[in-house]
This record gives sequence, structure tokens and C-alpha cells, in this order.
Amino acid sequence: MIQRSENRYSTFAGFPSFAIVLILLLYIGSAYSQDEGSLTPTSDPFENIELLRSQGKYKESIEILRAIVANADQPPEILQRAYSEIVFTYMLDGDWQSAEAEARAALKLFPAIQPDARHVPPLIGEIFTRQREAIFGSIRISTIPDQTEVFMNGKPVGHSPLTLDYVESGEVNLLLKKPGFRDLSIDVIVTAGNLTNVKIPLQSLTEQKVEKSIIRGGGLGCGAIALVEEYKNFEDFGITPYAYFWYSESRLPFLKYKTCFQMVFLNSKTLYVPSRYIKISPGLEISDPELWLNCLEPYFSVGAGAYNVWSNDIRNIDLKFGFNVTLGTRIYFSDKRAVDFAVSYDGIYYGREFENLRLMTLGGGISFGRNKSDY
Repeated sequence: MIQRSENRYSTFAGFPSFAIVLILLLYIGSAYSQDEGSLTPTSDPFENIELLRSQGKYKESIEILRAIVANADQPPEILQRAYSEIVFTYMLDGDWQSAEAEARAALKLFPAIQPDARHVPPLIGEIFTRQREAIFGSIRISTIPDQTEVFMNGKPVGHSPLTLDYVESGEVNLLLKKPGFRDLSIDVIVTAGNLTNVKIPLQSLTEQKVEKSIIRGGGLGCGAIALVEEYKNFEDFGITPYAYFWYSESRLPFLKYKTCFQMVFLNSKTLYVPSRYIKISPGLEISDPELWLNCLEPYFSVGAGAYNVWSNDIRNIDLKFGFNVTLGTRIYFSDKRAVDFAVSYDGIYYGREFENLRLMTLGGGISFGRNKSDY
């Protein structure tokens, strides 16, 4: 964590400005033992700057230094020294405001800049430290799960967990990406001089689909139905409207308790075959979220219940029992509505007279209800 430093200017609060300049001039004088007659220009621009400063020619010194920093192709150590020398020169000239402004400009390019005490006094390093703490903060990013790719303001910065130093204070945008998980973009406020901790759980694509899935709802539909005889011949055809509803515990999004109501109308070719059925069948619907696509929820359901059966003569009513299995899918066109397609098979134990009846249904309908986000 970056700790905010005390105001270093307080060290010099009791000194008049001319005293500070005098101290800095003495620092320069200690670097040279030669007399004024030996101060001649050299091929080293920094030595020439020192010569000019010793003669009080601060503006000329700054012009040379600005020419150095204007050449971005210079090695980083040359540019950093040039910025340090500019700050030092402004201090010698008594222009503290410009010295701090130059320090801030240098830090934008070289946040970790550390002036070399062999060339400038330690006071210059304190100015950079003070300005650094006023400009930058740090941010520590951790995600669930780890190894998530992190982008800050659109630029890749690494994989979580990671700590980023020298982040300019203010609002920054973090974009998190990991295969199998939903991309997440958040804005974070970074405070200068402080460490900002961010812990972000990612939502897997499976969880996203589960949240969209209807967990309490129902549906209406209709379909074509056929009577399957002993040798898999489809003897009688008809139609069947149906309705159903289901309920699912949020802890078990892949499991729904389902009840189906169905009425069958068969065009029977043989009078001895019952042609009307009413089904009330509770059961379980199972679907694996890992197999879901973005808007597709395949499912399998199995149930058993009562079948109220009668022939063409409505007075001939009999109550039978049977089982059913269904394979289907829902295609969501909104968060709480879906188109439902299914194929189902019903086996009814009828008795000796008609043996066992087997029905095959191909149907479709509309599902609606509530999803996880409503609770």
C-alpha cells in the first residue's frame, strides 16, 4: 500500500527562499573545484548545463534540456536525467511552481523515476516522491476464479491476481475475460496515495443460463398423437391439447417438479379401442445446464399418473394407471417466455381386454413463468 507522505516542504518552512537557493548553489560549487577561467564548454550537454547554471544562465540551461527531452528516441536514463535537471534548474531559479509541474510531467512518462543523487541534490528526489503520491494510487485485483485476463482502460495488464502500481487517480475501467465465463466490465475509483482492493466473482455461462431458465411456471400446447400397436404400427391418429406447470427449488435448477394435464382425442378405426383420454401425471423434469446453449434448454422428464379413459360412449369411463417419458427443448425468446417442443411416450396399463395401450405424441407450445432473478 502506498502511504501518503508528510509534506516535505515543512522542512524548509523556516528558511527564506534566498537561503534555499544559496544552499543549492553551494551544492553546485562543491561539485567543481576549478576556478571560473577553467569553465569551458564540453561535448557533454549535461556538463554544459552545469557550467551555464553556475553562471546563473538558467533559461539557457532549460532550453538545452528541453531539446533533449523532445527527442523521444533518447535512452530512458538520459530522458529521466534531463527531467531531473529541469526540475533542479527551476528550483535554482526560484520557480517552485514550474519545478513541480515538470516533475508531474516526468512522472506521467516515468512513474518510477528516481533522480540520481550524484547529479542533483536529494531534495529533487523528495519533490518527485511527493508528486508521485499526489498523482498515483495502486489497485489490487483478485477474481473468482483466478487466472482471469484483465484489461485496464482497454489495455491488457495481466492475469489475476495482480497488483498494479502507478495508476493515475480517478476512475478506471476494468474488463475481465475468461473462457467459460461471462465478460465483466466495471468502473473502479483509484485514490491517490492509497491501495484499492477489488475482489470480483465472475459468472459462469452455465450460471447465466440457469438464471434465465424458468423455474416456476407453466405451459400450454397441442400436438399430434398416434396409437402404437404391438408391432410399432401407428394405427390411430388424433390430436391432443395439454397444459402443464412445474416448480423448481433454486438450489436445484436442473430439476423441476412437473405436473402434466393432457386430453387426447383419437380417430379410432376400431371401436374396441378407447378414443378419449384425460391424463394427470406428476413427475420430474431433468436438464443439464452444461448442455444448454445461450437460449436453448433441452430436458428429459419422466412421470406416472392416472389416465381417465373412455370410449366413444362417454358412459364407458374407466380409471387406469400408466407412465410417460418426454424428451424436449425450450427455446427462450425472452427471459421468462419460451417455445417448447417435445416428443413423449405414454404406456397405459389397461387390462386384459385391450392389453397395454401405448401412445406417441409430437407437440409444441408456449412456456412462461418466473426465473431465478425474480426471487
